[in-house]
Amino acid sequence: METPTYVTLALLTLGYAVTVVVSLIESVPLPYDLDSCIKQHILHLNTSHTPPHLAEAFCVKKFILLNPNMRVKVNFTTDETDYIQSLFRQVEADSGVDTQKGRFKRQTMGRRRHRREMRSAPYLQWQQYVRAVTSLKRTQRGTNGRSRYDTLAAIHTAAVDEVHFGPSFCPWHRLYLILIETALRVPIPYWDPTIDGEMTDPTQSVVWTNKYFGNGNGLVVTGPFRNYYTPTGPLARNIGSDGLLFSKENIQQLFRYRFNRDIFEPASLGGQMSTLEGQHNMVHFWIGGHMNEFEYAAYDPVFWNYHAYVDYVWENFRRLQVRRGVNPEQDIVRSWEQDPNSFAVGLQGLRIREGYSGRIARMVTYESMPKCPECGNSSDMFCRRGVCVSTSGSYRRNRISFPRRVNRRSFGNLFRRTRGKRSVVSKFNGAKDTSVELIDLAFVPVKVIRNINQDITNYTSVNLTIGITRVISPECIRHPETLHNNVIYAEADGLNYKGKYKDFAYVNNSAIIYLGAQKPTNDTSEVFITAYDRCGRTCIPSCLVKDSNPPIYNTCTGAIRITSQNPVMYLSFPYEPELQHQNNTTIPPIEFHCTF
Repeated sequence: METPTYVTLALLTLGYAVTVVVSLIESVPLPYDLDSCIKQHILHLNTSHTPPHLAEAFCVKKFILLNPNMRVKVNFTTDETDYIQSLFRQVEADSGVDTQKGRFKRQTMGRRRHRREMRSAPYLQWQQYVRAVTSLKRTQRGTNGRSRYDTLAAIHTAAVDEVHFGPSFCPWHRLYLILIETALRVPIPYWDPTIDGEMTDPTQSVVWTNKYFGNGNGLVVTGPFRNYYTPTGPLARNIGSDGLLFSKENIQQLFRYRFNRDIFEPASLGGQMSTLEGQHNMVHFWIGGHMNEFEYAAYDPVFWNYHAYVDYVWENFRRLQVRRGVNPEQDIVRSWEQDPNSFAVGLQGLRIREGYSGRIARMVTYESMPKCPECGNSSDMFCRRGVCVSTSGSYRRNRISFPRRVNRRSFGNLFRRTRGKRSVVSKFNGAKDTSVELIDLAFVPVKVIRNINQDITNYTSVNLTIGITRVISPECIRHPETLHNNVIYAEADGLNYKGKYKDFAYVNNSAIIYLGAQKPTNDTSEVFITAYDRCGRTCIPSCLVKDSNPPIYNTCTGAIRITSQNPVMYLSFPYEPELQHQNNTTIPPIEFHCTF
């Protein structure tokens, strides 16, 4: 499988003629595993308090991540393997774990790493962390050109399908953080997103400025991690267009439970918001960009600060277990698919069960999350109604100027905000040199219709449940004005190829949104299309009945197949000014009815 590529496409005049494409787009059923997951989570929407779009997004992510045909292969050179082994010898010395035999040595004292919230004063720990990350990023190891940082990030790529959506998640990532900290030689400060979640608009947080993570939208061109390059192109983010941040209320719900099995995937007592991993996924979605692609998430340094916080939450849960008479070292969750006695993928001889051990836990201490009235004595936080809140920064969405004509036919990693519409990070397989050729993309017209008074009683039971659910994101509960904006997002996720494309439009009555998909050549492309608003409410899909005249639409799953048959149903690049009239008369293969 070729390495997939992140791109953002600029919506501007490029001076290209539109290619007329011969292709049939037709409705198809969802794959069984994906369909079953969505139905299961829909049944728990009202009890798990999960907005319907996030339930769908969770299932799509799980389907793609566990699909063996979409796995990303990682090969380490001998030099890289030697480097990783040297780090584990240091972990062994620090913790007393014998990585050769997968067990503990006796009479060994562990080295402690003290982690603090990144904004807490003084800022020495954050500054040390930035210098250490920068040093690893600049230091190459081996003949493949990967930096030491990228070598360590590639471990997550190699292990991603075996340590997510199951009980290995927390113990494996704890061991992984220990490894990274050993390479950095400084503690990893944790990022507490609940502090940002208390803001009216978390995208305005000071963490998305030069002082901390750099800009949060588009290519990362400011801050200490600016211009970082990844296997799929320049580092990119898209904060706030999806997902949820952790909230103190949801964390307290986790703390009501007694055993790891209650807060680990697969969720047994509710939906994804009842598990630590499920809540963790929402923040990956919220940050977007590379962080929303789990295989490449570790290439964004935000990953380490965020996962240090997730580990902090788990450690607090373990402390509560001790108070309740439960031994956290023995509360090991066993699963047929993720065996705690198996070797931890990529972690050179350690077993998953070591992540539960007190010896590993005692290597790290955590400073408690900032509390009022001091809020870490930081100028970047303040106390409001008894909780610490992040200050705002000089955040602005990136605006990059483009020439009116571009001579190259490959447009990789462009970003621009345009009136009423914004392109966002997309990823496609089969691209060359971290760019996606426009001739390789099929732009499918998707019509979005808003009709609050529409009768939806004739829709299928699944879509009806999604359409009438009253569950919305906590952000919209705190800020009811969000319920009435006109922004509708549309997203296309590849079902038989590695790819994602997302865009939005301001919809008063109806609008056409063009979504990029992999263009079929000798094979077909299958895509799952969804439409939703910022509150997580989903729109109901209807697909065009083949050969119907006038057009007839029947309810469908939102999954479509693009083939190389007639008739013409997509364009190669639909944002040319001369196409505006054609866009208004397009008969789209799929419509979405938004009844909110």
